[in-house]
Amino acid sequence: MGDAPAGGQEQAVDVAAIADALDAFRGGAPPSYGEVVATFGAAGAVVFFDALAARYRFGQTPEYDEAAAQAVCSKGRALFDLGRFEEAICVYDEIIDSYGADVVGLDSVAVATARFQKGRTLNELHRFDEAIAAQDELLARIGAAASIAVRVYVGWALLSKAFALHELGRTDEALSAYDEIWERLDARTEPDLRELIAHGLFEKGKLLRSLGREAEALRTFERVTERFGESPEPAIRIYAVRALVQKIDRQQGRLPPRGTIAGAREIVRRYRDDPDPEIRALVRGLNPVARVGKWARSRRS
Repeated sequence: MGDAPAGGQEQAVDVAAIADALDAFRGGAPPSYGEVVATFGAAGAVVFFDALAARYRFGQTPEYDEAAAQAVCSKGRALFDLGRFEEAICVYDEIIDSYGADVVGLDSVAVATARFQKGRTLNELHRFDEAIAAQDELLARIGAAASIAVRVYVGWALLSKAFALHELGRTDEALSAYDEIWERLDARTEPDLRELIAHGLFEKGKLLRSLGREAEALRTFERVTERFGESPEPAIRIYAVRALVQKIDRQQGRLPPRGTIAGAREIVRRYRDDPDPEIRALVRGLNPVARVGKWARSRRS
């Protein structure tokens, strides 16, 4: 969804060390994508997950199919991080073609991941119409009974679709995609799904502001803060803080207007002692604005 790839030069791949690592877990839980990249780099992750998928072998059992497909997804992710987008799309198509049309594939996390990542990668290539089609196909295949691990892709697919629609200048459709996140997930209480609702509302507010629809943008940011401002999960709560920052981000001239100063003070009061370091960092950035009122009064006295 517009995320920049890691890029950069590919480091040399230590094939012997990768073989040793593959032998070490001997069919147990393999290391995570992050662990593999930290050890072998993205180029090494391509080799590692390619070999891991071959060990699972497609077609043995549904469990082995899913494990193999997850490994291939990780290979695609590594190719994406290397900026090798066309190769990544081929990898995702391999998963979809292997058993994406099968009934088992309807509740497969790996297949949902592959469909979403294919659309996201098409966005990186500016093939926005194809990206939208890929996300629409994913959305059509996620049923109401899907597991949470699959249902999160409702939100991610709509966020990616909204990005592509915006890039094509189809802003009303992009706004509708953000609304659809709310409509499809609002009744859910799971934190991962609530985070996507908050994310979608926040992005809708930013898009409305960019279109000059300020009153609608402010109402949207208010919905985020009212709904999620006291959420116990930092990954959700931070969207409320960001929305509050957006509400006061209308500074003009050397000094921000009185409403901006009051708004900054309110954010600092509510969140300066927040347990999440990212939220505290946002608040620290507002402290100078919150103090401007005192400075201005001292200048006038």
